[in-house]
Amino acid sequence: MFAACATHSVAPTSELAWTCTPRLELSQVWSFLSAKYDSNDDGRITKTEYTRGPVRFDNYDRDDNGVLEAKDFPEDTFFNGFTHMILRQADADADKEVTGTEWASFQKSLDPNGDGNMNQAEVAAVLNRWADDWRLFLLSFDQDGDGRFAANDLDLAFRDQDFDGNGKLTGKEMAGWQPTAEDSDNAPGPGTDAPDFELPLAGKPTHTVRLSDAVKEQPVALIFGSYT
Repeated sequence: MFAACATHSVAPTSELAWTCTPRLELSQVWSFLSAKYDSNDDGRITKTEYTRGPVRFDNYDRDDNGVLEAKDFPEDTFFNGFTHMILRQADADADKEVTGTEWASFQKSLDPNGDGNMNQAEVAAVLNRWADDWRLFLLSFDQDGDGRFAANDLDLAFRDQDFDGNGKLTGKEMAGWQPTAEDSDNAPGPGTDAPDFELPLAGKPTHTVRLSDAVKEQPVALIFGSYT
């Protein structure tokens, strides 16, 4: 997914301004990628020019011709995103919140053979047409970028959306909205120490890193942006 931020360490979620990320059209992604990676301006991006790894390149390369072009990013085609429609599938008792137990059950429904990996047929049996364009689905939900949709991706997705850290998705979390600290009076000002936080490592959710521990060993730069 394109948006991720750690905000609950800055202020309680109720004090943050909420915004809803608009649907992202693939043609918008092409505009960004071509400006950044098409070094010779020939309207094509080769694997040599693209520096974000072969897995994501191959998922973008929808016609498998070995280069990225505008036709790989058609207009009126959108990233799925972590939307309320998928969250409703996980809300087994229809009480408009998803608990950790419900999320675990939802994960099992997507992985009936219990091998930890969910293929297109398994996902389609639960989410129907959401899995029709499998490469687009992976671009939206392959959280660790390994080219698979696995249990770890669902674990990371739940953690990302649970902004208040209470172990369940409620209210605007259920709508796929995201809190932003930029509009909050509680956001740290220039020159102040960054608020402490602890986050799981990408691809290793059982391993975490705490900012206050890292700065004891070496200088730390925090960089916030999209993974594209």
